[in-house]
Amino acid sequence: MSSTDETTLRRIMRYDGAMQRITLTLLSAPGLPMGDSRWRLSLSLEAGPHGLPDTAAWAARTADWSAALTPPDAAPRLGDIHHDDDFGCWSLRLAEEGHSLGDAAQEFIQFPAMLRPGETLVTRAPDGSERAWRIVEVMTTGA
Repeated sequence: MSSTDETTLRRIMRYDGAMQRITLTLLSAPGLPMGDSRWRLSLSLEAGPHGLPDTAAWAARTADWSAALTPPDAAPRLGDIHHDDDFGCWSLRLAEEGHSLGDAAQEFIQFPAMLRPGETLVTRAPDGSERAWRIVEVMTTGA
């Protein structure tokens, strides 16, 4: 594939170095085996050329990598996305009401092979429980 073809493909797939807002709905969780589409998770991140979160982009501007969990009938929980260089893994931190983000437990994130609608992302809490999320929208939000 020529570099021109690769550049065009990256633009079509939205992996052009711009921040993206990924919107997900709950596919399954403990107590909700059939999920609940009223639960929303939003992630702001920058995908690299292969469609996965870009560690160099994260290191350059970690403050832009935000997250929000919106449960039904409750206030959104705000947080961020973190990368652990030692283990090479991504995690999600969501602050509890009345607590700082520094007190939040980290949920490990297992990203799908490509960030596109229909794919499944899994978060794993410190107690080992998992929640599966379906990507419903990927929107480029700017550079």
